[in-house]
Formats: sequence, C-alpha cells, structure tokens
Amino acid sequence: MTINSKEKKNSLEKLVLIREDGVEILSDELYKKVERGNLSASMVNSLLACPADWILDKYILNQIEHDEQPQLERGTLFHSCMESFFTIPAGQRTSQMLGTIAQEETALNHPHLMNDEESKSWLKNAIMGYLSMGFDFNEEVIPQIDWKGKKQYGLELFVDGKIGNTKRKVVGYIDKLVQKETDGKKLLFIEDWKTGKTVHPFDPDKAISDSNSFDYWRQQTLYSMLMEQEGVDVAGASLIFPVAKKIVTVDKDRHDVRERVIEDLERVDQKLDKCLSDNFFPFTPALYCTWCHLFYSGRKKGRPRFPKINQNELNLIVDYAD
Repeated sequence: MTINSKEKKNSLEKLVLIREDGVEILSDELYKKVERGNLSASMVNSLLACPADWILDKYILNQIEHDEQPQLERGTLFHSCMESFFTIPAGQRTSQMLGTIAQEETALNHPHLMNDEESKSWLKNAIMGYLSMGFDFNEEVIPQIDWKGKKQYGLELFVDGKIGNTKRKVVGYIDKLVQKETDGKKLLFIEDWKTGKTVHPFDPDKAISDSNSFDYWRQQTLYSMLMEQEGVDVAGASLIFPVAKKIVTVDKDRHDVRERVIEDLERVDQKLDKCLSDNFFPFTPALYCTWCHLFYSGRKKGRPRFPKINQNELNLIVDYAD
C-alpha cells in the first residue's frame, strides 16, 4: 500500500541531518516534538535497538510517500476485522459475519488488496485459524470500564500513565478486554492479536535474546500495570496468534517480570534524554532495522529490509553529511 505524506510543508525545511554514523535533528519544532513524546512498549525495543532507525521511522517516514510493508498492512487489516466483529453484541456473532466483515473491511479500507490473491489468502487463513482455535466468540463479553472518569469500551482501549521513575508518560492500546464470570465474580482479561506465523514464547528463567524476546510479555504486563494504577484489576493476559493457532499466556504478576518492565521503561526514557542532550541518534546493529540498510555502512545484522520510499521527497526534508 502506497501512503502519501501526511503533512505537506509550505517550506522546504530540513528536519534531520543523516550522517554515516547516525542522525542529528535540525528542526527546532521536530526536536521539541521528540522531547515531548510519550513512551510505549514497542519503543523500548526499537529505540534501544537502533536510535537512528527509530527516529527516521517514527518522525520522517510519515512525511514522505512510502509503501507499507505487506505484513504490517495485513496485520492492521486483521485487527480492524476483529475489532468490528466484537462490536457486535454477545449472542449475535457468527462465523459468517466475520467473513462478511473481512470482505467489507478490505473493500472499504484496503481496496487495492481486493485483487491481491496472496493477501486475500493470508486473511482467510488468519480468520480460519482463529475460528479453529475453539474460542466461544459468540458469548464473549466486551465490557465497558470506568477509565479516568469516562466509560470506555474494551476494544482498542487507550491506556496511559507513569511507570517507575520515567518523566514521560507511557501509552498503549489494548486490543481487547474480555469479561469472564468465575465463582460469581466478574474478572477482566487482556487479549492481544499477533499475526506472525511463528511463535517464540518467552521463558522468564532464561536470558533475554533475539530467540527469547521479552517484547510481548513486556507489553501485556505494562498494560496490566497501567490499568491497575487506575483501580482496574486484571485477572489475566494473553496473546492470540491466529495464523500459528497458538495462545501465549503471560505471567504478568511475576515480580521479576514487573521489575524488568519498570527497568526497561526507565532505560528507554534515559536513552531518549541522552540522544536529545547530544542531539545524536546513532546507527547500531539491530535485527529489524530498515534505514540502516540505506545509510549505515557498518550494518551486519539481519536480512535486508530496505524502506520503500520516495527518495526525492526524502531529499527535500533531510540533509546529508559530506
């Protein structure tokens, strides 16, 4: 999917300087925007892994015409299908409705995929995978909760708060809250959709690595902690992989897991402060970088993932070191 730049600038202001070893911010407006930005679970991995790739991806990519990665667009489409499906009241949902929603969502928001047989096959496989996992989707109750003085529905629920000693706010979106009744008590469970075809469950008793990633556990534990700050108790948290047909349950109450979440958020907060203080976001070897492949000669990790961008538009808003 080709995405046009979201902001058309009246002047050709250069936003950043791309050096062979990293990125400097040239625009005062952009500097303040980055400085005031929030923290998130995904930012822990992306900014700590490669600060230069992070700032270019977050603040430059949306300024220029670019092609979205197919796997990301497909994941977005699946999420929107499931969100629409669960807005239907409990007791009225059917598998046929989910199929219809998938067609409607594709036609309305991703029309270029209507003739993309690979993407259509992928979406069908993801939906059939979910339906085969045995969820009682027709009876699942999506609750309304009191969140900061307002009633909020438990789909794509925005949560925010402070974690540890971070000076910035931490934010996120919970895909789905489910209310289940056990022994006469109504309990809340966090569920998140993940559309990867493979699952590498985190083992908290082993060292964190590329093959033992803490990312998903961090996210779900963080969301639980943010909700608890507002007096909303969470009984459980899990990740649903419809393509892989797997469920990963997160031990969100484990003390060392929570301590690691706090440590990670404080670390990324401090790292961002350091980058801003130096006005330098270095290129560092990371598995899923994209911009490094264009601009960093020391790139040695991961397969090539070049961003598909309009180079002419990029040249209008970035400068290059000699």
